[in-house]
Amino acid sequence: MFAGALEERIVVQSLTVRRLEDKRESIGPFDLLVDLFQTVTGFRNRSDQRVRVVHPSHPYDDSGNRIANTVVSNEFHTSESIAERIYGPTPVPNRTEIREMHNYLVSMITSAAVQRYKASIRERDDCHFVLPLRKELWRSFGPVTRTGQSRAERTPAHTRRARLAITTCQKVLPIWEQQIPQSDIAQRSLRLAERYLAGDTDDETVREAVNRFVTGVENTAGTTAAELNAQLVGWACCEMLYLALFDCYVGEKTVHDAALDDWDYSLYAAGAYAGGFPFNEGEFQSDSDRLQEFWFWYVEQAHRIAE
Repeated sequence: MFAGALEERIVVQSLTVRRLEDKRESIGPFDLLVDLFQTVTGFRNRSDQRVRVVHPSHPYDDSGNRIANTVVSNEFHTSESIAERIYGPTPVPNRTEIREMHNYLVSMITSAAVQRYKASIRERDDCHFVLPLRKELWRSFGPVTRTGQSRAERTPAHTRRARLAITTCQKVLPIWEQQIPQSDIAQRSLRLAERYLAGDTDDETVREAVNRFVTGVENTAGTTAAELNAQLVGWACCEMLYLALFDCYVGEKTVHDAALDDWDYSLYAAGAYAGGFPFNEGEFQSDSDRLQEFWFWYVEQAHRIAE
């Protein structure tokens, strides 16, 4: 055991001497002595306790000691660091790994964000969760990426946004089932969305189905306020399928935001739940308490999906 420790100390000293030879022209004799003392004794001052080098494939050295305990000063945190001298340069992440790390880092809807969204809803007289903030929430899942045919790329961010849309439509599905029991468009839309996310059906099948569902929802227009309100669930389900195909627009606020509200699945679902839209008047104006209840649920659900 003593021999092994002595051999390790000799290796460290040889590495140090080699490093010092490389630096002999740029530093003085006193600096050389201090540096040698620190390397041999293992002593490091506080300013050096900054970088720990750990090769991802080799957490232990040949003596069974964790390389995580090897402290390397900032000055030598280069390709000449101890771990890299023993095991070679740390591999550079490929593009897929970089994308996965990026998606993980940006896919966060924090508890603080949830509270901020709730405060914005609570402070409004109509208790509405406005589109710019909804777009901010959608961006929190990660970037929107599309293929050359404008189809959404299957990324974790897209899956989370689609999952939120599906869950939202499931929440208001009972309204459709109660008021429009003669039609199963909403139920079929949800089943199709699940199959699409699972990879069990293709884009063309979903596109053709959405066209049929849109026509079907238009033909379900009832005569009572409750039936007309339930029709919003059908529109929400159609928009949910569009999101599964193409993802959603999450750009910065534009002059078109008010118009885009009319095509947003979450607004349709909120209108169905609250009895109308906040910008309507009279019979089809949303109930502010119900609207707040829905949007609070929505941001909390988004937070759970992002975790």
